[in-house]
Amino acid sequence: MNHTVITQFQEHIVDPKHPIAQQVSDIGNTICKENGIPIPRRYVIIDLDIANAFVIMGSPPTVYVFTGIIPVFANESGAAMVLAHEMGHILAHHSADLLLIFVPLVYVATLLFGNSKIGKQVVDYTQRLPRSRKNEYEADHIGLYLMASAGYDVNECEKVFERLEGANHPDTSIEFVRTHPLMEHRIEKLKQIASSPQIQDLQASSQNKRKSRSVTTNLFTSYDPKKPLPLLSNEQILEVLTEEQNRAFNFKEWRESERVRLEESLKQITK
Repeated sequence: MNHTVITQFQEHIVDPKHPIAQQVSDIGNTICKENGIPIPRRYVIIDLDIANAFVIMGSPPTVYVFTGIIPVFANESGAAMVLAHEMGHILAHHSADLLLIFVPLVYVATLLFGNSKIGKQVVDYTQRLPRSRKNEYEADHIGLYLMASAGYDVNECEKVFERLEGANHPDTSIEFVRTHPLMEHRIEKLKQIASSPQIQDLQASSQNKRKSRSVTTNLFTSYDPKKPLPLLSNEQILEVLTEEQNRAFNFKEWRESERVRLEESLKQITK
């Protein structure tokens, strides 16, 4: 999967040595370290004006961040919310849903209805889309715990989603046909979680961590979308793709060895 994504965006991948790319990696690694998440992660910046980020499981799991979402970050806590949300998807095994649940369901529905298109639509509207929206709420919830434990300001979450809504074109479709919940519903749930005693206790106990990072230079405010970021060369992309091809052969073994450790991390975060 990572090989496919890197191939698709190979002309837009930012040099990981660029300060903004390094700051994103530093925030992601801090979240992992402070939450005892043992597996390494990789953060790839894609220089395209898209206000989005997504994660692909692999060895290592990789969070892809489009430069269009950098203004949405605004600060380290904003970036932490987005990155922690993507980590939440990994910890909750959401990427496995499609392969383990919905592909078999589509097959069964096709047999029942005698038509693959109808079968897929039935599964989409009754199972996949509701499950996708539930997964987004769950990733929001886990992400909020992760960033709070790492010492980032959870009060920034609401602002991040408000900025994200402003950065994207308005979606007037009803929630029933969406992969993601309505933004107003996500914001309301995040407010409730952020004000819970457990999160407030985490914020209080991690106050010193937050203070120690308050002097960090915020590179996100200096980002100018009109100035292209330095990209990886063709030779560097080829090296990355070769590494991904080699990793693909070992992924099945790696996934099984890490499954228990991921589940233990999730239990510790949400207990």
